[in-house]
Amino acid sequence: MQQAVGTPKARVASAAFLAAFIEEAKASGLVARLIERHFMIVEGLVRLALLGTLVGAFRVILGVSPRTQPDVIYHIGLVAVLICGVVVAVRAGA
Repeated sequence: MQQAVGTPKARVASAAFLAAFIEEAKASGLVARLIERHFMIVEGLVRLALLGTLVGAFRVILGVSPRTQPDVIYHIGLVAVLICGVVVAVRAGA
């Protein structure tokens, strides 16, 4: 994951502070912990979105919601994308 931080060239002290802060954050494991927490949150949100979409798809199947061709295509596509998201999130966190 690429991230950037910067300051104007004229602020030499700020640049030195930022460089030291970043190195300390990496060395202390802060960056790794934040990345791990981010992936856990993303994985949970993707799973929640998948659950909501599956509920919508079942409503379409049961006839409670509109059962038009665009609705069916929409739910199939969304479920496929969200399953891919869960797989990516799980693999990234492993």
